[in-house]
Amino acid sequence: MIKRIVTDDRTLSRQAYHAIREAILSNDLLPNTAISINDLSRRLGVSPTPVREAIKWLEADGLVTSEAYRGIRIAAVSSDDVRDTYEVRLAMEPLVARTAAERALCDRLLLRDLGTLKEKASRLLSAVKRKEQGLAWAAICKEVDLELNEILLRATRNALLRGIFMRVSDHSRRIRTFVEATCDSDISAVVLEMTEEHLDIIKALCEGDGNGAARNVRAHLRSARRRTLESLGRSGDETHLRALTECDNRTGTVVAENVQGAEGMGDRR
Repeated sequence: MIKRIVTDDRTLSRQAYHAIREAILSNDLLPNTAISINDLSRRLGVSPTPVREAIKWLEADGLVTSEAYRGIRIAAVSSDDVRDTYEVRLAMEPLVARTAAERALCDRLLLRDLGTLKEKASRLLSAVKRKEQGLAWAAICKEVDLELNEILLRATRNALLRGIFMRVSDHSRRIRTFVEATCDSDISAVVLEMTEEHLDIIKALCEGDGNGAARNVRAHLRSARRRTLESLGRSGDETHLRALTECDNRTGTVVAENVQGAEGMGDRR
């Protein structure tokens, strides 16, 4: 659920913006979902005015659409969005992984964090294989994915590359978590595949294997692109198959968290 806003030094409009934006990026508000200003204001515990202002900003970000007779909706995710996002990620993230692997052997803090994440992913993999009940497999898998992303970001010393990586990572968040949020079948198969891919990347990073890390990231991104397109319901569609082919040819190779958690994101407005 969207947590109610606690008044602080920031304007209510900015708090509402960050809260709704987080819900969209984490797929707690799914693409094409109809939303209303009155409902959001009730859930956030504020008047409609700051929510209305936040919706304008979100529309400018391309995260919300407003149309006559259809009202306000969360922006759709199309196969073109997926293709474009993964094209950029495939061009950039193998380089980031290679750089992180080269630093891992001489950075004890980085190596420690990778070891901790490796243990977390290994425990998840074992739990899924044993089909242990009571564990939020998809949520833990998403945590591993985002924590790995954060480690790669911290390992990036090139300021320009770091800035680009941050923007692309932020932009792609709702696409990269779309599969877990919309899976209507056995989630264990998806989590198993993703976790094995994450572990392949982490192991290469821990070993300082730059080529292996880049190769495993590339394989993971291609698999993630496939899973996402299939989750869009286009797996048997000619357009979907053409999108996959075009991607290969061109590359050549859950409602929002506490609003206070957005403080580290910095002011967007």
